[in-house]
Amino acid sequence: MASVSELLSLYETTESLTEAKSALDRIAAMEPPADLELGECYDGLAEVAADSGDYELAVRAQRLAIKHGCRRPDIAEDMLGWYLLKVGRKEEGEAVFAAALERRGHDPELHGTIGEARIDSGDLEGAVRAFDRALELAEAGSAARSTESATDRFRVERLRAERQECRQELGLPDDEPSRGAGAVDREPPRTQEFVIAWFPREEIDAALGRWPSLDGALGDPDAYCGIIEGRLRDLRAATGRMPGVAPLTVEGLVGYAEAHDLDPGTSEARSQLAAELGSRDEVIAWPPGRNDPCWCGSGRKYKRCCG
Repeated sequence: MASVSELLSLYETTESLTEAKSALDRIAAMEPPADLELGECYDGLAEVAADSGDYELAVRAQRLAIKHGCRRPDIAEDMLGWYLLKVGRKEEGEAVFAAALERRGHDPELHGTIGEARIDSGDLEGAVRAFDRALELAEAGSAARSTESATDRFRVERLRAERQECRQELGLPDDEPSRGAGAVDREPPRTQEFVIAWFPREEIDAALGRWPSLDGALGDPDAYCGIIEGRLRDLRAATGRMPGVAPLTVEGLVGYAEAHDLDPGTSEARSQLAAELGSRDEVIAWPPGRNDPCWCGSGRKYKRCCG
């Protein structure tokens, strides 16, 4: 009988999604160790299955991810509804979303996800209704706060653009002027004049080994990427332009600092190198599409990660 470690190795290395699920199912039947995040494994399998077009398997894996306690159950629930709509099980999918709305109906992101799922399943009219509600909630939430955050503005702009694209698909008139003059376009001209320096995940250990004082910033890679995401949104809000992410390597930073008589451990050196990378267009465009891989290199889709 295969051990848990052997089955995990099979799950991680097999090219067969069916074999991967079977390996996880066998682990689940063995009462796996408490430190094994089986829900996360099923969640990852569901995402890979969906990316491969096997939405029936994605549905089964996503249900098991929720059952076994994945880290982000709300997103897992949303994706289950999405996958059910995608395979034509509309009544089941809408029931999943209805249950989510009972608990999180105030969340504009949930309504936006429902809109995207309905688009993907061909229900454009239902999608417009979801985007209407998403935008209404996002604008109300932004207006209720004394200071509108960059995240607020980013959300409203994105939802407005998604809603309008859906209306255009249906041949409906552009009603954006009635929803607020001076709305910022979804995609202002890109420029690499505005960039933010970032150590990719594979460079973090080397950076901490050379500059231990960065531990507070880099010690938690997910939190670090979340901070960078916030800075990107702030810069977007302040400039009206889409900034870029400048991935730094320790070797490249040290070489650049030596060539320009800078201390490589300073923010000044990192910022100057980031600007140099921007001028050469050696940056990561931001933001990615919500269904595209996240810019941070986690391997997850943007909407499941920093988005």
